[in-house]
Formats: sequence, C-alpha cells, structure tokens
Amino acid sequence: MTRAQVGSQLESAIAYQRAGHLADVVKTCNEILSSHPNEFDAIYLLAMLHAQQGALPAAVNTALTSSGNEHE
Repeated sequence: MTRAQVGSQLESAIAYQRAGHLADVVKTCNEILSSHPNEFDAIYLLAMLHAQQGALPAAVNTALTSSGNEHE
C-alpha cells in the first residue's frame, strides 16, 4: 500500500466513523496496519474507537503497541 493509498484509506476510516460504521473503521485500520504497522493515525483512530466504546483496556493496549493489535 502506497502512502497515497494510506491517506485515502484513513479518509475512508474517518468517514466510516462519522457514519457510525464501526466495523468498517476497524477493518480499514487493520488493513492499513497490516502494511504500515507504525501508522500513527490508524493506531490513534483504532484506540479512540475502543475508548469511545468503553473498552479502555483495549484502547490503551492499541495505543501502546506499534502494530495496533491487541496482545492475546
């Protein structure tokens, strides 16, 4: 995924969040992170989504891991 594609995907993820399509936000952020594991904006968006849903441990874990994936 190119940097331009990452930017486009991030815009889509934000639009999904605004529209309330939370599963699409997670899917899009995870797609970004699969090829750009340190992409701050995708990590931040995913962590904020967890926090907004009241899943604070998942939010903290996402924010602290460079890949944005939760530890198992």
